[in-house]
Amino acid sequence: MKILSKMEVVEIPLEKIKLNPNNPRKEFNKEKIKELSQSIKSCGLINPVSVKQVSNKSYELISGERRLKAHKLAKIKTIQAIISNQTSHQVLLSGLVENLQRENLTDYEKAVFIRKLYNNGMKKFEIVKELGKSYSYIESLLSITNNRYSHLAKAVQKKQIILRIFEDIKRLGDVKKEKELLNKVIKEKLNSSRVREIVNVIRTSPKDVVEALLKNKIQISQATGVSKIKDKDTRSKIITAHENIRKIDDSIEKNFKDKKQKPKSNQEIIKIKEFIDCFRTNAIENQKTIQSVMSSLMKCVPYINIMDNNQLEKLKHYQDLLESNLTNALELSENLKEKVENQII
Repeated sequence: MKILSKMEVVEIPLEKIKLNPNNPRKEFNKEKIKELSQSIKSCGLINPVSVKQVSNKSYELISGERRLKAHKLAKIKTIQAIISNQTSHQVLLSGLVENLQRENLTDYEKAVFIRKLYNNGMKKFEIVKELGKSYSYIESLLSITNNRYSHLAKAVQKKQIILRIFEDIKRLGDVKKEKELLNKVIKEKLNSSRVREIVNVIRTSPKDVVEALLKNKIQISQATGVSKIKDKDTRSKIITAHENIRKIDDSIEKNFKDKKQKPKSNQEIIKIKEFIDCFRTNAIENQKTIQSVMSSLMKCVPYINIMDNNQLEKLKHYQDLLESNLTNALELSENLKEKVENQII
């Protein structure tokens, strides 16, 4: 597509030029406008603005709104302009290309402008060709202005999330989950790689694990582990345990900040945290192992009547081994629990 056709440079009074309502840029840096104004006062205008003649007495600005604003600030009554006979597609495209070349537009501003090009009859492949961008990039920008993703588009507009995060959250395909994850992303200021990791976990995890993750009851690494457990009741217990431990961790951190606890060295604090986290991890792994062991044991029960003596002896030996391990662990746990309860204020 040829962007510029027949054109000439003329001096036009500022009052005769109307702003282009389709200008993709909605925000202007006042300091840069001021600097440009001073430069125009000193050196004059280097590049004329581009306008389209609407009538004998009026013109519509195609590109150069910053230069026009700088002229007004400098109180210069006229401006050099190129009068161009462009199609509506070309006017829109010229404005976008000029802004892309001179200053970075926000993702939202680009999206709104691409939508205008598309709604004015321009094909996607034409937009891709004219702007030199990938097809997937143009598709992403068009998605921002799709009503289906309006809740995400607002966050893009406010610069709370970038285009890549918008695309990752969109993969969930569920408005409720998208809104919950969006709130989590904004609140915790998560980066794009973290968001992608969460999205992957959500898409492959059971409903209860997803809900726990989005409500900050468990962390991503914990969600991955809990998702592997088939029994829902066991998952629920582990999620509750993680949530309670997190509440305790938050309380301890708050107490340290409030200086209500006896001061400890950083090394001691790190060691304590490492030991407790290690215990938590192994306890959860042990719970999954016990569940697997009990499942294996129950598979043997229907066949006890047809086992020979050697098989029965083996089975009894394995049962004794299991009971011994459980008894020792339970005894140690009870002793530890008693000591912990005595220390809790």
